[in-house]
Amino acid sequence: MTPRSAKNTWTIGLTALVIGLLITGCGSDGSTGSTTDTTPGTDTADVVEPETVTPDVTPADLDEPETVAPSDITEDVPKEDVPAPDTNPPEPDAVGPPEPNPVPEGVMFRINWVDVIEPPFCIALDPTQPDVCTGTNELINAYLTAGIGGHLPDQVPMDIVGLFTPFDFDPTLIVDMEFGRGSCDRDEEGKVLACGFWDTPTFFEDTTMQGPGLCTAFDGDEACYTTTAADLTLDFAGVPLDFTDGFTAGQFAFDDTGNVAKIGYGYVQGFMPKTTADLTVIYIGDVSNVISAFLDPADMIEQNGEMGWFFVVDYTALTVPKK
Repeated sequence: MTPRSAKNTWTIGLTALVIGLLITGCGSDGSTGSTTDTTPGTDTADVVEPETVTPDVTPADLDEPETVAPSDITEDVPKEDVPAPDTNPPEPDAVGPPEPNPVPEGVMFRINWVDVIEPPFCIALDPTQPDVCTGTNELINAYLTAGIGGHLPDQVPMDIVGLFTPFDFDPTLIVDMEFGRGSCDRDEEGKVLACGFWDTPTFFEDTTMQGPGLCTAFDGDEACYTTTAADLTLDFAGVPLDFTDGFTAGQFAFDDTGNVAKIGYGYVQGFMPKTTADLTVIYIGDVSNVISAFLDPADMIEQNGEMGWFFVVDYTALTVPKK
């Protein structure tokens, strides 16, 4: 913006210049006179330089902008209690198996598979080499499995059943288990309809029942059972086998509704004195003899002052209606 005093100076200068040009061009008496170059800017003496005005305000007179620290701002903002982030976010709800359904009237099982683990049975197949013994546990197990399935000719199916009363994992209840030879009704196709006991079963009082995740007798989370010890008789294809200090234990399996479906794994064990093995006749194929004839004396142990053999038989079982 040009100062007001500068404007006045320019006005006066221009007026004098015009008058001077008029006088020079016309002469004092009105004549033309000599020619003069009137191109602007050629005569620097006639040009008035503009006045330079120095501002009265210096940078020192300006106020520096105030610098505000971020901490001064945040101190004036009301603070809210903000919880720390959760470093352990909750996992999705896992849907576990349903709780087992108790059955006050009891649940019956029928064994559908067995496997004689101990002791090792053997038989001298060559009469000329009586000391050469061939293992026969596999043959015995195949024979027993065929008997359980009703596949032995001229023989009724071998039924071995167990009954838990009540079927419950309440630790305040006493659960009894009965175990022994069974009698099962079948339809025309051989399907088991219902079972009961053929004769008086072995009675195990106060069986330990432990629910899912609480079993101490087996690895895994399956519910399980363990009976007390008692004298035990098992009937295998019409041959009663008597044991002392016998017991059974196993693991249950359940369906999606919490109803028990089977014994996924079980075993029975007991001690057979030599005096009993010397009197009990069994059949292995076409060969029959007392049990002690098929066992190695080197496998005998002593229990309660008697020598004999320790038996272990694995099994599985399915639930069946009780008749």
